Amino acid sequence: MTRTAPIVALLLSHHPPVQHNRTLCLRPTRNLRIRLCARCTGEAAGLVVTLCFLRHLAAWPGWVVFIVATILTLPAIVDWSTQAMEWRESTNWLRLITGAMFASGCVMIGRFLFLGYFALFAASLGSVAVLGLTALKLLQRAGAIDRVLLPFEAYAESLLDRTPG
Repeated sequence: MTRTAPIVALLLSHHPPVQHNRTLCLRPTRNLRIRLCARCTGEAAGLVVTLCFLRHLAAWPGWVVFIVATILTLPAIVDWSTQAMEWRESTNWLRLITGAMFASGCVMIGRFLFLGYFALFAASLGSVAVLGLTALKLLQRAGAIDRVLLPFEAYAESLLDRTPG
């Protein structure tokens, strides 16, 4: 295996080998495995689906889109946070679904910017930022951030410590 292969794999999955249960494994050939982050795969799917149905949002009042967009981002934040706190272990199906919901909410928020609704864009972005930062603060207080980062740090060090060969 080349030195770049593990780095490319980490970029696609965002998870070290000890967390491969949080990835989807694709096997395009018998000898090749590609691991993709389950939540990011859901986000990609949610992005595509939401973009396909974006024109239907035009009939919705801006305040409804604001509320729906904010609510759609919440499950991913809660799923990731409760998993990081080790209160429970999420499943890949849940990661896919919450990722798709998160992407849909983000597309709706981004739509405000493209339509020139800067106040709704700022309010939506601010709401999601407050939710995310609140989750991070709770994780920090519980000492969970170090626990979340430890597997990544150990894996990154193992990649960097390899001698060329």
